[in-house]
Amino acid sequence: MQIHEEALAGTSRPCAPGDCARCGGKQKLHKNQTYQRNADTSGQDTETVHCYRCPRCPQTVSIIPRGMLPYRSLRVERLEERLDTTHGVARPVAGEGARPVAGEGARPPPASEVERGCLERAEKKLLGRIPLLLGCLGQMLPVLDDNDLGGFWRALRAIGRLGEIILHLAAKFKTSLLACYRSFKPHWQRPPSPA
Repeated sequence: MQIHEEALAGTSRPCAPGDCARCGGKQKLHKNQTYQRNADTSGQDTETVHCYRCPRCPQTVSIIPRGMLPYRSLRVERLEERLDTTHGVARPVAGEGARPVAGEGARPPPASEVERGCLERAEKKLLGRIPLLLGCLGQMLPVLDDNDLGGFWRALRAIGRLGEIILHLAAKFKTSLLACYRSFKPHWQRPPSPA
């Protein structure tokens, strides 16, 4: 199972999930191991992922580092910046009203072919997930067309920052922005994996 570091709310060690069949979420997890994952698309930087294990059952919990997307070496801020720029989301400037991001001060195009590919794949996945995300977020979003990524992104950003939305989806719906990862669910709730 994976949880976001931001969801720990300042504690150094997670507790077992509240819906755990064995301990009911009252058991502190013990540090088990760490592993390295790419921190960005260049592959130059790495982040340490800490893993914890429940002493009562075989469940392990990995902590996704702050600002990272699950199973992707793309930072949350970079994806948010790209989608804001592409779809004309306005950001407030101190002392002024909102201004379009695509104008002055916009970030230059992606630095590498790898980053460009990662961003394009993420946009394509998000476009395919619009119907499910509309169902999850329900009345928080207006009625939108399933193929309107720009309208969906602007409505999503009206709710909040991308990091906050990802945490909300993981906590309330056990899903993520770009895919329904089995690892967000405890092992007793996962469907059997295909052989």
